[in-house]
Amino acid sequence: MIVKFSCQNIFNFLEETTLDLVASSDDSHPEHFVEAIDKSVRVLKTAVIYGANAAGKSNFVRALHTLIKLVKEGTRPNQQLPYHPFRLDDEALRSPTVFDITFLVDGVIYRYGLVHDASEIVEEQLTEYRGSREVELFTRKTQKNRDVVVKIFNSLAKGKRAGFLKFVAEGTRPNQPFLTECAEKNVKELAPVLRWFDGGLVVINPNSHYLKLPTLL
Repeated sequence: MIVKFSCQNIFNFLEETTLDLVASSDDSHPEHFVEAIDKSVRVLKTAVIYGANAAGKSNFVRALHTLIKLVKEGTRPNQQLPYHPFRLDDEALRSPTVFDITFLVDGVIYRYGLVHDASEIVEEQLTEYRGSREVELFTRKTQKNRDVVVKIFNSLAKGKRAGFLKFVAEGTRPNQPFLTECAEKNVKELAPVLRWFDGGLVVINPNSHYLKLPTLL
C-alpha cells in the first residue's frame, strides 16, 4: 500500500511535488480509510488528482512509474539512467532528480529515497518506522571518484548475513540502485520491500492497454 510519494526535478515538476494518502483525524467517513498499523496511521483508500489539461497529472504518474521501473529492472553496466529534468531552468538541468516514497508492506511502513542524474545514483536510503521513530536500514552515496559507499544499520547490520550484505554493497555499480542489487543477489532480509516494488504497486499509466472484463472471466 502506498502512503506517500514525492518527486522533484522531473518532467514538468521543478519543485518537490507530493501525493499524501495519510488520512486526517476526521472520523466522519470511516469507510474511506484503512488503519495501516493501528489508529495512529490511517491511509486513504483512494485519492483523485485534479488539474487543467497539460498541468502535469499524467507526468506525476509517469514519475512514479519511472521510480518503480528503475528499482524493479535496474540498469546494465554503463547504461544511462532515465533522467528527465525540468528543462526550463538552467540550474535544474545540472541538478539530480529526487524521489521519496513511503509504503506499507507486511505490517511495516518503509520509506525509500533515491537521488540520481543521467549517469549515477547520487544518494539512496531505506528506513522503516518503529512506532513514531524512523530507523535507518541503509544509506548509499556515490563519491566523486564513482566509488559506491553503502552503510548498513540496525537489523541489517546484525547476524551472519551482515558480511554478505557488505559483499553486495561492494559489487553495486554507480548507476545501479543498491536495492536492485539486493534483489538480484536474493537478499532475504529485504524480501518484503523487494516484493512490494516487484508487484505490490501496479502503475496504470496513460499508455496502458486494458483487457475487457469478459476476457478475464
